[in-house]
Amino acid sequence: MGHLDRRGLLPPVESAYHHQWSGVIRLRNGRRVGAVWMVKGHVAHAVELQDGAQTEGASALEVISTWREGNYFLDANALPPARTIRLSMEDVLAALRRSAGIEPRNTTSSRGELGEVLQTLRERVPGLESLSLSRGAALEATTAADTAEREWVNGQIRRYCDDDVSTAGKLFVQDGDHALLIVKKGRLAAVLSARGATAPEALLWAGEEAQKKMLDRSDDVSLAGNL
Repeated sequence: MGHLDRRGLLPPVESAYHHQWSGVIRLRNGRRVGAVWMVKGHVAHAVELQDGAQTEGASALEVISTWREGNYFLDANALPPARTIRLSMEDVLAALRRSAGIEPRNTTSSRGELGEVLQTLRERVPGLESLSLSRGAALEATTAADTAEREWVNGQIRRYCDDDVSTAGKLFVQDGDHALLIVKKGRLAAVLSARGATAPEALLWAGEEAQKKMLDRSDDVSLAGNL
């Protein structure tokens, strides 16, 4: 069980996403009740009920995200009665952060700056596809426009974080036509994806350069959600 505060629905949904949790988050705010179903860390369905009137889907999730008082409890492994929400979790978490008033305190993670850094790195390593930033298992910002690539990057980040790596480190992964490098500093990481033919040494250089440009600051930097 937990209590809603100024962050609203963000803490339980973010935690469920990080742990790839399945079940339903049941909420009560005065006379209003709500439920948000999650499947392997992804929001699948939501219902909001007030005075006999019921709202479902993304509209219900939007209403529930404005609640700042009340209680919630987690019911594990409860299956959703329908699938009414097909938004990416990057979009969901970004919306919840905006609703909670959590905004970046700097422009480090803006799409423009990420794109500029990526373009600079591509001058030396043409095979680079995208540059992302993550905090723990959560993808914070990315230049990846392709959904399939973004989901692949997300999966690699979660696998890396499942190992509970607490010190600075690097991980290189090659999977078919994809190559990926994670360069970690504290809980923040620079993540570079590239074509499979890209030399690991070149990707390592690019990852270290990205870390210098984007992550050379304290771990309490506030990053944007979905950029």
